[in-house]
Amino acid sequence: METIELFMTAVAMSVAMIPEGLPVVVTITLAIGVSRMAKKNAIIRKLHAVETLGCTTVICSDKTGTLTRNEMTVKAIYDGHDDYEVLGSGYEPVGEVRHGNLEAGPLQIRAGSNLEMALRIGLLCNESALVKQNGAYTVKGDPTEGALIVAALKAGLDLEKEKREYPQLSIIPFESDRGYMATLHEHDGKRLVFLKGAPESSYTYAPWNDRLKNAACPICSG
Repeated sequence: METIELFMTAVAMSVAMIPEGLPVVVTITLAIGVSRMAKKNAIIRKLHAVETLGCTTVICSDKTGTLTRNEMTVKAIYDGHDDYEVLGSGYEPVGEVRHGNLEAGPLQIRAGSNLEMALRIGLLCNESALVKQNGAYTVKGDPTEGALIVAALKAGLDLEKEKREYPQLSIIPFESDRGYMATLHEHDGKRLVFLKGAPESSYTYAPWNDRLKNAACPICSG
């Protein structure tokens, strides 16, 4: 028997072995499965997905924006010397920065302080924007960067003034493999690099890195 005849015979036997009503039964079974899952608030758009879902043992789901509002807020700041509390929530720039003790009252940010510089870096080393629409504040961009902008505004920093006094010359955008973002600015005839990112990626560029040597050091040199 030739190869083509063997192939045709195998196909014919395969077709003959499948019950005529099997496709209909499978379709009805899947439809029943879809109906039962819909009653449990699990909506299936494609019928054939029911079979795959039936074999699933673990479902990983991002609940950001479902259980939460997809908003981030800076609540505490450590400048290398002191702790600060940031009041207010959401993206509305209404709140105060207080020095550790909430009963101490609003803090007047000292010019040239570590805290002021930390807030400035968060404000200017940033690619997002705070937008007010229909009386509500939203962030155009990354929620984390939006939270940094709001924290700086709560502390009294003026975005437009900061941009004028520290004009941006260049930028290294954030990338996950690099772990940080950096911007180059000019101020009083000098050039400054503002950097933010993961500690393990950022500390390499800190001025105290050479003397780190497993010792505890301030996270900001001012």
